[in-house]
Amino acid sequence: MVPKGRYRLRIGAIDAAGRYGVIDDTVMAELTPAGALTMSGLSLGVSRSGGFQHRLQFSTEASALAHLELYGGVAGTPVGAVFEVSESTDGPAMFRVPGAISPTADEDRFTVTGAIPVQMLPPGDYVIRAIVGAQGKPSGRVLRTLHKVG
Repeated sequence: MVPKGRYRLRIGAIDAAGRYGVIDDTVMAELTPAGALTMSGLSLGVSRSGGFQHRLQFSTEASALAHLELYGGVAGTPVGAVFEVSESTDGPAMFRVPGAISPTADEDRFTVTGAIPVQMLPPGDYVIRAIVGAQGKPSGRVLRTLHKVG
């Protein structure tokens, strides 16, 4: 947990053959507004042994699990969530997957998940958009790139 703000993230990696790479990027640590709600960033991964495992790329998996956290809201207000798969940030959705909203041990925190069928996608990069909102209120949107290899 860190205070809201802008951070510099630097990551280095080396593979078994001795090849290395470094990335240096700016990261904003903050929640995204969705009307009276706020939402975390979007993570992609797989479900293994009853838990969520993050993934950076996909290949032969039947589906990717999209996951985010949702905060706030008023009891009884209908909230909806959908995940869209697109070839670009603002391009048309190729298809949509409904988001399942589940409570957590914290009364104002919920998880939103959806299964993205990556098996049907050809290799390439895709934008996954999570759109969440309470009925009659502005919605919020977060994005993540899904990379599928051949």
